[in-house]
Amino acid sequence: LINDIQYIEIGTLGDALDFGNLGSVVESNGGLASPTRGITAAGMSPNATSFIEVITISSKGDALIFGDLTEKKRGVGTVSSTTRGIFAGGLDNPTTSTHLNVIEYITIASNGNGTDFGDLTLGRRKPAGASNSTRGVFAYGYVAPTLYTTMDYITIASTGNAIDFGDSSDNDHFPASCA
Repeated sequence: LINDIQYIEIGTLGDALDFGNLGSVVESNGGLASPTRGITAAGMSPNATSFIEVITISSKGDALIFGDLTEKKRGVGTVSSTTRGIFAGGLDNPTTSTHLNVIEYITIASNGNGTDFGDLTLGRRKPAGASNSTRGVFAYGYVAPTLYTTMDYITIASTGNAIDFGDSSDNDHFPASCA
C-alpha cells in the first residue's frame, strides 16, 4: 500500500504524474469531487477509519484534513453534486464485520464532519455510485458471500432514506462506477 496521489490530464495521452500524498496509507477508501476539490474518506489502515481528506484539484500538493465521518468504515459508495458529497454503506472494522446502511453527507466547499443523511435500503459494502447534479444511485454491493443486484436512489440536495430504484440485470463484485 502507498499513500501517493496521482493525476492525469484528460485531454492529453500519457502516464499518470505525482500530485502529492494522502495523510496516511489507506485502502478501500471512497472518493468524490466537485469541479474544484477532491475528497477521500473512510478506508482501512489497518482498521477502518473515519477521517476525510481534501485536495484542491488545480494545485498539486498533499491532502489536508477535512473532518471526520460519523463512524469508522471502509468500502463506502460515493456520489456527489457540485456542492454536496455523499458516502453510503460500507463495513466497519474487520473484527465485527457489520455491513452498514448509513448514508452521510458533507458540504464540499467547507471543511467539516459528516452529517447523517438517511439509510440505504440494504446494508452492504462497496456499492457502486453514479450521479448527476440531482440524483445519486447506489448499485450492487457485497455481504459475504452474497453479491447484490440492489439499486437505491437519493436526491442529493435533500436528506432522507434511499428509495428502491430497481435491480440490475446481474450482480457484480466491486464494480467500477462513474458519474
